Amino acid sequence: MGHYSAAFTLDKYGHVVDEMRKASSDRMQKLIDSNVVRAFRQIGCERITFGSDYPFGNLAGDIRRIESLALTDEEKRMILGENSRRLYFNQSDEPGGLTE
Repeated sequence: MGHYSAAFTLDKYGHVVDEMRKASSDRMQKLIDSNVVRAFRQIGCERITFGSDYPFGNLAGDIRRIESLALTDEEKRMILGENSRRLYFNQSDEPGGLTE
């Protein structure tokens, strides 16, 4: 009978468990995101190109994930397209369009 009250406790305070789970998930996501930003900057955002698991993933969600990181607009622009244009087409968003 020692755990008899567990069912009552979960019924009465089950919402607390959900709130704790959400808070824990949010903290973990912030930790992961801060480590991703640190890794991107250590490698150099000018050396990273966006990629996804398309057609299996969620392309829009993957883009939103990059956009939500604590990166500068310039870093996001490089990762989400500028680096790929430069790599594949020798093009840049800079005036004149081509890089040397």
